Amino acid sequence: MQKKVVFFLLFLFAHFSCAQPPIEGLYRGLITQNSGGLSDQYYMELNITIQEDGSILGASFFKLFEDRDVYVKYELVGKLQQEQMMLQETKIFEEQIYEGAYFCYKQMRLTIIYQADQYYLQGDWTSDNCPNAKGIIKLKKEQIL
Repeated sequence: MQKKVVFFLLFLFAHFSCAQPPIEGLYRGLITQNSGGLSDQYYMELNITIQEDGSILGASFFKLFEDRDVYVKYELVGKLQQEQMMLQETKIFEEQIYEGAYFCYKQMRLTIIYQADQYYLQGDWTSDNCPNAKGIIKLKKEQIL
């Protein structure tokens, strides 16, 4: 009996010590855009919270590599669907941009990758207010110690 209890406790410890950390949090990386934008690459941050029903709330942030004074912050919503996040930017709450230029509201389809104890989000994006704009997103979750 005592061996069974010890074995069970070891099993529980192994299970919980190997559990993956939460998907939600801050991700940083790169987003690309086909020709026609201010640049072909931008710095990107994505900060997400996942609700119990699988809905996602958060914010996205973009800035030019060449001119750090050009940036935008969006509110976003989305849905967690198995190993993918479907995200939609809904509102700009801060921006600084060149006169006559504008930012694209993006719909993002991101695949969740868990590899070597690290989360990554990778996928693509399109836009309704920038009909020909599209690109690739590659983000890595920030680890908080």
